[in-house]
Amino acid sequence: MLRRLALQGSQPPKLVIKIVEKATILALISYFGAFAYIYYATLPDVIENTRVSENAFLPGVVRPRFDKEASLSIFAKGLKNAFKNGNEKDYVLDALEQMGIEAYRQNYSLNVAYSIPKTRFDGQNVYGILRATKNPSVESMLLVVPFDVNRLEGAALALTMADYFKEQVYWARDIIFLFADPSPVAVEAWLSAFHGYPVSNLIRESLPKRSGTIVGVFIFDFAGQRFSNFEAKFFGVNGRQPNLDLINVIGKITGGYHMGGTTVQGLHYGQDSHEALIESLIRSIYGQTFQEIDGLHSVFGSYGISAVSLVGIPSTKKSAERVDLHHLAIIVESCFRSLNNILEKLHQSYFLYYLLSPKKFMSVAFYMPITGFFMVSMLFLALKEYFRRAGFSVPKALIYNHLLALGLYFGTVWIFSTNQIPKTVQTELQTASLIAGPIILSLLNFLYPVQSAAECVVLRFVFYVQVGLIIGATSLLSISPGIVIGIISVLPIIILTGILKTGSFLTRILSFLVHPLVLIYAGQFVLAYFKFDGYSHLLKHETPLYLAANWTMKALTSCVHKHILHSSMLFPLYSIFLLSISGNLISICRFNQDFLPNPVFVSREKQKVE
Repeated sequence: MLRRLALQGSQPPKLVIKIVEKATILALISYFGAFAYIYYATLPDVIENTRVSENAFLPGVVRPRFDKEASLSIFAKGLKNAFKNGNEKDYVLDALEQMGIEAYRQNYSLNVAYSIPKTRFDGQNVYGILRATKNPSVESMLLVVPFDVNRLEGAALALTMADYFKEQVYWARDIIFLFADPSPVAVEAWLSAFHGYPVSNLIRESLPKRSGTIVGVFIFDFAGQRFSNFEAKFFGVNGRQPNLDLINVIGKITGGYHMGGTTVQGLHYGQDSHEALIESLIRSIYGQTFQEIDGLHSVFGSYGISAVSLVGIPSTKKSAERVDLHHLAIIVESCFRSLNNILEKLHQSYFLYYLLSPKKFMSVAFYMPITGFFMVSMLFLALKEYFRRAGFSVPKALIYNHLLALGLYFGTVWIFSTNQIPKTVQTELQTASLIAGPIILSLLNFLYPVQSAAECVVLRFVFYVQVGLIIGATSLLSISPGIVIGIISVLPIIILTGILKTGSFLTRILSFLVHPLVLIYAGQFVLAYFKFDGYSHLLKHETPLYLAANWTMKALTSCVHKHILHSSMLFPLYSIFLLSISGNLISICRFNQDFLPNPVFVSREKQKVE
């Protein structure tokens, strides 16, 4: 084999020549192959069944012993009066101390020059620590409740469970009870203080007392007294998810006591049709990419902690009453007895997965090939550019687009995080950095056009390689954004640079229409057409264009906020990489394709003769 290749000189194999000649067609086949693979990988017979891999969890699913029904009503009445008097935090602190549980409070505030709807930037956390009597405080379990007047019953349940847990002698780990404001900022403040990790612009008090390493977290979000069923929420920042065993145990507990079971992506037990699984995958990809923060649980993944929110779905007249506060107490007890039984930190099951229904999940081995198809598409096109003989010259656009995008990123983060800018102009600067900035970056490409075929070939080759690497690297950090980038970007790139003729008026216009900012704006109408949550009323609005523009600004502001506070990678991915790629695409589409040489395959011997 090696001798045969050596005799060919530097002539590439015939297979490579065929690939280069059919690069555009192969890129299209590879792109649509990703969707064919998705169809196959979500077949009910192919996808895996959920299971509890950690055997130590199973003994926790035992007969409950909860016997504190009277305490539920007592704490509920006490909290109701405390909220009326405005001293609800003092009430919780006193109640925990009277039980003999260490209780403390923590004040926090986020010092930034913007606001996020329905997000509180300052407040106070109250937490208590129930020390284990059997072991030293090396490890702990955390119970979190969003604490406000609308979730009064959930706080009453947490106090009741604290009163019940302190009487039990089988706890091998400390139990922490955290009453946090229903804002991710509150949990971030507490976690950063717990781990001694400073967060920019977040001012928080140190914790007077701490416990050991947190092995697992349950967030109980209950608003009301009776519920029809439960929804498990677990998406985290940058695609970080809890260990799958933690979710499966909740499903086993709620299903085992005939309490309505747990839904995932709106799917109940038994809803495992192929169409439902595909829809669930789409919603999972969308949720992990654009809705990183969908509850208090979303913050814990950044600290390497598995956390799951159990949200109660209130009963309505159409739904039968299945679960009351007494049954909820049984669920809480069972969850913590299960978590108490594990021997070490959760590691037996998956951390990388798509949970498509309560009984079906897609593991990392099944979903990674999706982005592989998109990367191969770019590889085919890059290989074609590699064999163009046009010399080597680095275009200015390749350098300036990346430097300007990097400058826009740092400038935007500074504008949003500093308080040194007068408030009279700060809002205008924020709008300019998020809306006008990306547009100006694209228009600047007219100042440094590609001037030769050599520059264009280098730009095209680096462009294809860069897009493929961004898809792959992003997928390693968080699979969903990588899939979204592949779906949205690869096909327009193939059409604009491989099918249509670059340099024409059509490709120049289309290159601006596939700008990331334009896609974000137009994508909202696509989501509205498919009736995604929160977008269904866009098309019915009196001024949908203005509303979509307003939502675009809010979405970008939220993206910056999540990056500043929770270290989300979405904004740097968008501003540093996607905007620079868009600029390179505009430069490529402005160069006349007629000046590009065709790929040539010449051996070294023939080159010497020439």
